[in-house]
Amino acid sequence: MGARECARRRGGGGRGTRRAAGVIGCLIVAVVLGTAVGRERPAAAAGATTGLTVYVANEDDDTVTPIAVATGAAGAPIAVGDGPFGVAVTPDGATAYVTNSGSGTVTPIAVATNSAGAPIPAGTFPSGAAITPDGDTVYVTNSGSDSVTPIAVAGDTPGTPIPVGDSPLGVAVTPNGATAFVANGVDHSVTPIDLATDTPGTPIPVGDFPYGVAVTPDGATAYVTNAGSDTVTPIDVSTKVAGTPISVGATPQGVVVAPDATTAYVVNFSSGTVTPIDVSTNVAGTPIAVGDDPREVAVTPDGTTLYVTNEGDDTVIPITVATNAAGAPIAVGAGPVGVAIASGPASPPAPPAPSPPPVCPAAAQASLGGGTLAGAEGALAVAPIGVLALLRRRRRSARGANPSATRSGARMRSVMAGLMLAGAAIAVLAACEPLKTPPPLC
Repeated sequence: MGARECARRRGGGGRGTRRAAGVIGCLIVAVVLGTAVGRERPAAAAGATTGLTVYVANEDDDTVTPIAVATGAAGAPIAVGDGPFGVAVTPDGATAYVTNSGSGTVTPIAVATNSAGAPIPAGTFPSGAAITPDGDTVYVTNSGSDSVTPIAVAGDTPGTPIPVGDSPLGVAVTPNGATAFVANGVDHSVTPIDLATDTPGTPIPVGDFPYGVAVTPDGATAYVTNAGSDTVTPIDVSTKVAGTPISVGATPQGVVVAPDATTAYVVNFSSGTVTPIDVSTNVAGTPIAVGDDPREVAVTPDGTTLYVTNEGDDTVIPITVATNAAGAPIAVGAGPVGVAIASGPASPPAPPAPSPPPVCPAAAQASLGGGTLAGAEGALAVAPIGVLALLRRRRRSARGANPSATRSGARMRSVMAGLMLAGAAIAVLAACEPLKTPPPLC
């Protein structure tokens, strides 16, 4: 039985605690294996690249929706694996990597053609993804197997999993490529990984249920959202010491730092808002209202616009950074969660105007062709991704007659409490003598 089907049966199709509890049960027993197939890297697209594309992972209909930043128009959905959750884009803008939480795989998407490649095997319930600044390696958190899988971009080859804490969720890499910070949801900690050796370091205690991670462009501070305590913990990257928690909205999840390093933006799931934090003072500003059940956020490379996924109403909302004003929602697929922004190909520039005709009348009738300048410019904005073990959602088909129904803050806290109990139960089971027959959880 697949992990998602297992969760559906245990959750009964509702949005409440039963759904989350069902997923936790399935995390214990469901292991979905992927098959590695070689894939040729896409060649750079001919012609100039203009504009940007937002890639949105729609968990409930197994697709990724591309959105053209220039027009705000959503393109044709791209079919990927089961339960797409997180998205990360290579620095050269060539490939978007999508974690498939239900398939235990990662799907590469060629940005030039919006075509999906062969799935890459990862661990159990892959959720977050981050890519090194040199574009060589994708680091994928596996919330069901307590590990991080490094994937070599050249050849899309998975490496040896790196053990981290319990239920790793978000992950971010420092700008110098030296360290990855991994949020361990059930352990209430963050694990730093030395990327030179792929060795995990001493976990850093943070708040309850750390979810998302983002590092400032200067590499000085990592911001960690604590979904269970409604705070954000700043971590000094050089000393790996946690600072004073910053109060934000209810159930913070996704987080991103503006390219100019002035502001961190935090998505508050239960509040339906985004909180800006002044990086220089770590003071939270006025929340920005967005959609229903917002999950993740990405920022354009020029820092002018944020894009926030709203899982409850199947939309993405753009926010103008200069005014903190939310724009019109963009309809996407069912259950949007992860989001990232990439440069994308566009039509070549128009040919230059023809020169004045020569004296010879016959020559004057010859057409003059215009040249096309070839170039490539990569742009990357990766939103840290959340956990599927924490807030797994039901499919669109199970939404019934009220697709816009929301979870209240109290219900979300019930989910958190259930997850904490589940984490404790798992620890107790691990200490007991192994059972010859697994318990019939599903």
